[in-house]
Amino acid sequence: MHEIKLGFIPLVDCALLAIAKEKGFAEENGIQLSLHKEVSWANIRDKIYLGYLDGAQMLAGMPIAANLGLMPNSCEIVAPFVLGRNGNAITVSRSLFAEMQKSNDTILEELDLKKTGAALKAVIDQRKIEGKTILRFGMVFPFSCHNYHLRYWMSSCGIEPDIDVHLEVIPPPFMDQYLEEGRIDGFCVGEPWNSLAVEQDVGVIIATTKQVWAYSPEKMLGLRKQWVDTYPEALNALMKTLHQCVNWAMQSSNIDELSKLLSSHTYIDVPAEIIKRALTGDIKLKNAQDSTQIENFLMLNANKPEQAAAKWLFDQMVRWKQAENIDIHPDALKNAFATQVYSEHLPSIQYDIEIDYSLFDGKIIKGA
Repeated sequence: MHEIKLGFIPLVDCALLAIAKEKGFAEENGIQLSLHKEVSWANIRDKIYLGYLDGAQMLAGMPIAANLGLMPNSCEIVAPFVLGRNGNAITVSRSLFAEMQKSNDTILEELDLKKTGAALKAVIDQRKIEGKTILRFGMVFPFSCHNYHLRYWMSSCGIEPDIDVHLEVIPPPFMDQYLEEGRIDGFCVGEPWNSLAVEQDVGVIIATTKQVWAYSPEKMLGLRKQWVDTYPEALNALMKTLHQCVNWAMQSSNIDELSKLLSSHTYIDVPAEIIKRALTGDIKLKNAQDSTQIENFLMLNANKPEQAAAKWLFDQMVRWKQAENIDIHPDALKNAFATQVYSEHLPSIQYDIEIDYSLFDGKIIKGA
């Protein structure tokens, strides 16, 4: 029996790890899976570095940052499996939403990132004229798609992310509280925390990061390279387990059971009906309003990492001055998005979709 210790954050895209343990797939493959619920991505980073965890659900940017030595308390990481694509949204306070509506009262009907960005810029410009305080947005970690998607969207709409707004790191479970208390004006976070803000009537979802890039890798299975090199049989068993979990999760008949499973205190501790919104893409953008169907809002399939995606994330690190004048070891990105490792352990698995490498502004991700 292979004992494997993995960390996770209470987010809907921890689903495959929860399925592996609770539905018995891990045990069937000879794995004694120990899951550790953490409150922040910094906790995940530190506990992997210290060896308390063999690996974890990781933000897609974390393995890259770790392998390039861009963040403290990090070790070499191999990330051979995409645990989830998309699944994040941008939520603003009701008061900020009301301000945005002054220049465009059809934001939620159109769901056009450029028009939504123009409405936000109009608020920022007006606040400058009136001498009001700068808007504050929460994101979950410096090396996260949340950070990069927010910045990419804002900058494409004429907003300078490091000048016109203030971006700060807040652990996912605290986003709603910070918004309700007025400590931030908006945030970008994974589900269920956007839907919970809507349900509590403290926030309005104005965009999804799926709109920025429709197939963005969001969470990875990140493992200590030392562990991967030492326990190849355990890795093989884990990869096969996760593939079985994907097949189970993609059956629509299992959605209610998965929602209930994730709603427990062990995982997310949020009502199942809120969690189900992300799993079905049936998203309520504003309280007391009909839901909007968003195709592929969260994807638990298409699990093979692509080097093109790793390169785009690295380009964002360079663009936003997180990675300057560094020497990139050839294996750094290769291990961070370990395409070869995936293919070695799951050689017969093919994509059931064609990945689109175009961004919302028409630009193409290089390397695709």
